[in-house]
Amino acid sequence: AGCDPRHEKLQRLVLGLPPLPETKARPPAERPGRRFRVACADDVAQVIARVVDRPPPPTHASAQRQDGGASEAYEAFNVASGGPQGYDLDDYVAALAAALGRPVPEVPEAPEMRNYEKQGVLDTTRAEEELGFVPTQMSEWMAATVAWHAPLLDGCS
Repeated sequence: AGCDPRHEKLQRLVLGLPPLPETKARPPAERPGRRFRVACADDVAQVIARVVDRPPPPTHASAQRQDGGASEAYEAFNVASGGPQGYDLDDYVAALAAALGRPVPEVPEAPEMRNYEKQGVLDTTRAEEELGFVPTQMSEWMAATVAWHAPLLDGCS
């Protein structure tokens, strides 16, 4: 199995391969709706490079260390594709099936197949406004994701 089995489970479903061995099931998502956003590795690298290249933010009074010295100020940016509304699992599986040249299967309601939905929709506005981040569309990165998972699935049947 790969480092993140969520995609691999879905790619196995589209390819008609047996599922991964069962793991301890998590409870269903407690988020409203079933939309989510995922990050493209190239987008994460883009944002990291832009953060590294920009001047450091000023140290805030709230960032003082207990010994009275100044502390580094840290920033966080959400990085994800899917636009403000995100994707639903049907969007994701349709893109996955298109990248594989396969028909779109019905995704079971089982929590282990629907764990992307636990992520929710991240707001990337800050990264877009402050760093000029433009999310890569799923149709552009799905083929690379499928190719990355292909060796993990070789010989599965």
